[in-house]
Amino acid sequence: MKKMLFALILGVLLLEIASADLIAPGFKVIPTTNKITNINSFPNHVFVFTAKLGENVCALELIETDGILPSNLYKFCNPSVYAIERSNFNEEEFNKFQENLIGYGERDDRYAFSQVEEFLAASNAKQVITNIKVYNQVPISSTQEPITYIYEIDLLQTLAEPTDSQSERNYLLYVYAIIPIIAVIIILLIVFLRKKK
Repeated sequence: MKKMLFALILGVLLLEIASADLIAPGFKVIPTTNKITNINSFPNHVFVFTAKLGENVCALELIETDGILPSNLYKFCNPSVYAIERSNFNEEEFNKFQENLIGYGERDDRYAFSQVEEFLAASNAKQVITNIKVYNQVPISSTQEPITYIYEIDLLQTLAEPTDSQSERNYLLYVYAIIPIIAVIIILLIVFLRKKK
């Protein structure tokens, strides 16, 4: 009996861990984009996107001049953006470091985020954005479609929230909800008028 109870408790705990990656019932995932709009205002800086999961690296990439941040991340990764002066940025070392990170998840060894932090500290990097949202769930009934979080950075502060956001809406959902209601009203009206005769 004790073994059975233990197995049941263990099963419930494992089920909770497994369901952490699932979409909540009644919700849908919407595409999420993050963009720095004024990245070209800092031509003397290189911007590095990093993300960690616990003590492991999820991502390490340079941000292009379009300012769009990587979005193909695991939802529990914790992304940030750092600014590094071009004179302090060793591109060769960064490329070697990044090559060592390629294959994460395909091999048994994992790379500690402390290595990334050491590289950033050696480059005198400044954190300019933290707590970047890369994953959004909304109710299935929501009209909200893709969302873009916009950041206007300042090298003197760290943004923890987007400066602005742009969201697309799909108003056809209202049409799909209204048509059946109108149809029911028409049917009830016809039935009522026939009974009256």
